[in-house]
Order: sequence, then C-alpha cells, then structure tokens
Amino acid sequence: MAKNTQTAFDTASLKAHLAKMDAEDFWDKKGKKITEDFNTSKESVGKLAVEAMGEISSFFNKLSSTFSDKK
Repeated sequence: MAKNTQTAFDTASLKAHLAKMDAEDFWDKKGKKITEDFNTSKESVGKLAVEAMGEISSFFNKLSSTFSDKK
C-alpha cells in the first residue's frame, strides 16, 4: 500500500513538473503576442467606454433640457 501511495505521489509530482514546463514554454512562445493583444483590447474597450459615457451624458442633458423647457 505504501509503495502504491509513493508511486502515485511521484507520478503526480512529475505531471505537475511537466505541466509547469509546458506552461513556461507556451508563455515563452506566445506570451508577448498575448500581452500585445490584451493591451490593444484594453485600449479599444477604454475608447468605447469614453464614447458611451459621452452618449449617456448627452442623452441626460437633452432629457434635462426637455424637462426644464416644460416648466
């Protein structure tokens, strides 16, 4: 029983180590591109958010003017 447990621990440890190595290789190969894509997306989302805020602000200003004109 103890030998089976040790074998299971050794196997799990080896798999974890191999997974870590695979992750490092993946990041070395594609990390720069992923980072660039993320930064591009972040800028696009930021611009869209600013545009949306402008549209929302304009809508509420028009709505406020409508109510002010009716007084």
